[in-house]
Amino acid sequence: MSTSAVTRLNHAILAVCGAPEVNAFAAHLLHALRLIVPGDIRVADFSGIAEIRGHTAYDPGHAIPTEVNAAVHRHLRDNPLYGRRNVRATSISDLLTKRQWRRTALYGEAYAKAGQEDGLALDLALGHGGMLTLNVTRSARGYSAAERTSLGLLGPHVQAHWRRLRAEQRWGDALARSEPSSLEALSAREREVLGWVAGGRSNAEIATLLGIRAGTVKRHLENVYRKLGVTGRRDAASALAPLMPREGRRGD
Repeated sequence: MSTSAVTRLNHAILAVCGAPEVNAFAAHLLHALRLIVPGDIRVADFSGIAEIRGHTAYDPGHAIPTEVNAAVHRHLRDNPLYGRRNVRATSISDLLTKRQWRRTALYGEAYAKAGQEDGLALDLALGHGGMLTLNVTRSARGYSAAERTSLGLLGPHVQAHWRRLRAEQRWGDALARSEPSSLEALSAREREVLGWVAGGRSNAEIATLLGIRAGTVKRHLENVYRKLGVTGRRDAASALAPLMPREGRRGD
């Protein structure tokens, strides 16, 4: 990979890891795709994940007309990438010749109408049966080795940040479900900071997320430690463990 390709990949990783919460994840993924794989339409498709509002996200947002989108789903099995679980970045042109591809109903009723000739996809397992497919389509066939490599290298960062966001969401839900007496000594802001700490965020990251200074986060944490009678982040986070469903606990 060239220096410029590595730089774009680094920016894409930062874009993914900058997603502050689960429902912002898709937008950050689409921005990351824009940085590393030139194309016309970018897609982040989630399956088996109830927490994601709108299981398929597109960039541009209105790139797919309603009738074309209907044709995509109607003829989904014409797509050679569908159902393959592409653990490496794989394109339609890897699997079908131009003639074979253009003879499919999916091409005629969807891709051709959107002016698209090829698609590069990567499937990522997100745990608990959830899957994410990242896809970039374009008006010309073929993708470079650097584009494929960049998409493949982005994958583990996507999975890692998803796990982090899910953990943070569960910690937040645990705090919201807690009885007033369980953490009654903490203020609302201290509980919020504790939730982010339990999700593994640093003071600087929490400050950015809450729009406050890192020094203010530190003071909130010092209050949390004092009120809970603990001496560090790990012990403070453990105060939430009894409130968590088993699947959301660390190590599960």
